[in-house]
Amino acid sequence: MKRIISSLLIIIISLVQLSLGTYAAFENTHKNTGDMAADIVAVARTQLGYMEGRLDGTVQGSNDCTKYGEWYGLNYQPWCAMFVSWCANQAGIPVSIIPRHASCDVGMNWFKNRGNWEYASYYGGSYTPKSGDIIYFGYKYGSNYDATHVGIVYKVEDGKVHVLEGNSSARVQTVSYKLDISYILGFGVPKYTVGGGSQGAYPLGIYRVTAITLNVRSKPDVEGSAVISARYEGDEVEVLAVENEYWGKILLKDGSYGWISLRYCEMIKENPGDQQQDPPEKTYTVSFDANGGKDAPKTISGTEGSKVKIPSGLPERDGFAFLGWAQSPAASEAELFPGDTIKLSADVRLYAVWETGETSGIMYLADLNHKAWYFTAVSYCYDHELMSGTSAYTFSPDSYVTRGSLVTILGKVFIMRGGKVPERKSKSFPDVPDGKYYTKYVEWAKIAGMISGNEKGEFLPDGAVTREQLAVILMRTSEAFWMKSKQGDVKLLDEFGDRESCSRWAEEGLAWACANGLIAGVDGDLKPRNQATRAEVAQMIYRFTGNK
Repeated sequence: MKRIISSLLIIIISLVQLSLGTYAAFENTHKNTGDMAADIVAVARTQLGYMEGRLDGTVQGSNDCTKYGEWYGLNYQPWCAMFVSWCANQAGIPVSIIPRHASCDVGMNWFKNRGNWEYASYYGGSYTPKSGDIIYFGYKYGSNYDATHVGIVYKVEDGKVHVLEGNSSARVQTVSYKLDISYILGFGVPKYTVGGGSQGAYPLGIYRVTAITLNVRSKPDVEGSAVISARYEGDEVEVLAVENEYWGKILLKDGSYGWISLRYCEMIKENPGDQQQDPPEKTYTVSFDANGGKDAPKTISGTEGSKVKIPSGLPERDGFAFLGWAQSPAASEAELFPGDTIKLSADVRLYAVWETGETSGIMYLADLNHKAWYFTAVSYCYDHELMSGTSAYTFSPDSYVTRGSLVTILGKVFIMRGGKVPERKSKSFPDVPDGKYYTKYVEWAKIAGMISGNEKGEFLPDGAVTREQLAVILMRTSEAFWMKSKQGDVKLLDEFGDRESCSRWAEEGLAWACANGLIAGVDGDLKPRNQATRAEVAQMIYRFTGNK
């Protein structure tokens, strides 16, 4: 009898292990057909049931650990957008059709900026979504839309949209929604293709650049080639040949040739071959007048209806600060800024606008909206060297801020106030290595009582800062700096619709931040667990320092 029971136990354990092994793999078993819309849905279906907690998806947890985040390079972070990006990659869909993104707002705005967006019915849209569309959820406050979740549409019927979602109750699952609810902001409508073989087989024709900056290389590959020029978002180029699957040959102004990656372009018009050619398109120019200064950018040109980007180069004038460009030499306010685009319908001459003073380096950052709510705060942080650009020409206001970066910013605030942060090696946290840009600031902040680690004693310097973490760290910083501030009352949090989302340990910090005007609600919510963007951090630092 004991032998029978032992044998049964062995069989049961073997079956369980076999079951778990199959369940744990979550491999993409779908074979792509070339129908992109069908393929991305099919790929997503192979992942149903995957749970966060471990990379194999066998243990459910709440740590945002997934294979999608590992693939993206941003693990232990909210992963709904990374799941969509992973599915698109597995389905062979190029980034010119669905962007590789980890932020829902970035993905939503990408579709909007390219005209591939349809608003949901609650926000005035009349579009009926289709299988393969990318659905964005979130909230509207004022004229702004805040996307907080994303999924893949697989069916619409009986007034409901059925969605495949990652990071939905910590797993991949299907969820259904009424089409008219306010939580649905709208739909990204990818320009899918059907058939045509490998996605590497790009036809000849006219392409539009979708990347912010696209390198032009001397050879059709990254290895062994040099960057000889660049093209920018919205530029149109004619591809004369294709090699190495996705490298397009283009003609440069000096008569030589260069190569661009067509993965970061979208096709506008395929080469007509022997068909009747269209009449030549009109060409217009945009010229620049330094208006009393020197070193104005060179004239740029484009065909009628095309969009050209204002160059990042700035003119100079002794004793004056450059504000931007205007179409009148007597203008006192700028109409256009470096990085803005103009749709060409005639020749345009732009004049530099000046005021007494020095030009701020922020004028070089082409991805900032000079009329946005964050611009004054970003200018303050940039000019005082509390924050820098993410490249020579970008600030990335919608990107998240890491914990190491935040502590570094606060250290610079302390130095700006006359303090000194001594050079120190890491002693307090095992995951803070020596020699990093943030090492001495992390050690300084720990000694000052401004920060603490997790239950494992780790600081997670490369992890994103949430809005509630930011509030708590700023409260502790104000105490460490002996700054005068109002004491917060946790009852203030009851005014927000998502009060229950506030972590217990963060309530005091959030209440303090609200009482001192550092943080405000978003359409009636605090969104305490949302990642803090660079624009939001700049705004809070600007207010925290008393605008001084």
